Amino acid sequence: MNSPSEPRRLGRYEVRAATPPDEPAIAALFDEQGFPGDIAVHFRRGPTVAESLAADGDEVVIAVCHDTDTGTLAGMGACVLRREWFNGRAATGAYLTALKRARGHRDAMVALPLAYQWLGDAVRDREPFFYTTILSGNDPALRLLTHPHAGLPPYAALGTYTVFIYGTRLAPQLPSGVSLVQGWDEPVAAFYRRQLPRFACAPYDARLAGLHDDDYYSLRTGGTVVAAGAVWDQRATKQYVVTNYARPYRLARRMPLTAFGYPRLPEEGVPADYVTLAAVVVAPTHLALGATFLRTLATRRPDADFALYGLTAGHPLAHQAARPRHVTYSSRLFSVGFPGNPTPDGRPFMVEVGLL
Repeated sequence: MNSPSEPRRLGRYEVRAATPPDEPAIAALFDEQGFPGDIAVHFRRGPTVAESLAADGDEVVIAVCHDTDTGTLAGMGACVLRREWFNGRAATGAYLTALKRARGHRDAMVALPLAYQWLGDAVRDREPFFYTTILSGNDPALRLLTHPHAGLPPYAALGTYTVFIYGTRLAPQLPSGVSLVQGWDEPVAAFYRRQLPRFACAPYDARLAGLHDDDYYSLRTGGTVVAAGAVWDQRATKQYVVTNYARPYRLARRMPLTAFGYPRLPEEGVPADYVTLAAVVVAPTHLALGATFLRTLATRRPDADFALYGLTAGHPLAHQAARPRHVTYSSRLFSVGFPGNPTPDGRPFMVEVGLL
């Protein structure tokens, strides 16, 4: 039997592990694909795609598909492994991402089952939970992957994942008796130890890579932590570049949106100045503080264009997250049915937008 990491071939296409010489072609593949819409956006990873993906977890496996006739990159995919809570215990999450086909390589679709097989075999010994997200507007991917196809693992819908884009200017007033404390300390750590097992795919210890102690904030009543979260600057590894605004948004950019609590619309052609709200948890006894806490976190960086926060429809903060003024986009969350993929036990998902 072949080693999971050995190259596999189907006709003219070869699937194998990415190597450093592949990076220029991988970067070009990211550059050629954007998100169309009223606000057209390019999502870029840097300083290299491999380094950016590695920052999202404990380990990353990247597969590339090459056209051996031309020597060109035909497509790619990746699996990010990270320690997470799942069904009340520490487990390994396997997030499938960066599945892309290069323009002009439509025939490479025949090798897609081979790519899935390679990725699944490469990480199956960790016994992970495989999952992924697909943008709601990505109709070709949804049509392909959410219907049965020979050789592809089945996708099972887990719900809608909404990303809220908040303004960063108007800080709310905290209720009487509630204080905001900056920094990581033992009460924050103990709060996360109690709360994170309630969720599926939550980070195991909330100490995400790239976050520092002073990036964390907590709300406290009488010295007791009732909410915690972090403000994460990810611009070094993930960049959002607006490439075009439809006419209504061009007009909106002339309005004082931030004065009304809305996010600032970034300049075209340059990476947006943004932050991500991470590891946000509010105690079940204090869910009414959710909207205030999210607004408070977003306004820790008032110079930023916007703050991102994402959650699934079944998350306890779903209604609170919709209260501040915002712009949204959505994806669909799926489990990916590789053999032996475990079944979620019904806990709400806590998938970090900063790790997608």
